[in-house]
Amino acid sequence: MDQRYKQVNAVTFKTYIKSAIDQSVLKAQLKKSTMGELKQTFSMLSEAVLYTLVAKGAETE
Repeated sequence: MDQRYKQVNAVTFKTYIKSAIDQSVLKAQLKKSTMGELKQTFSMLSEAVLYTLVAKGAETE
């Protein structure tokens, strides 16, 4: 009975760890994808618009 409990405990722990790792990888991939989209958006903006954004940021500080 004790051996069986240890086996179930080990399987449960491995499943928990695998799930946590999978969620972390998915979260990192989504973050990387979002950052790529954001960089692409900024690269599409004209110089005048970018300057305006920087100027507005300086005014708020």
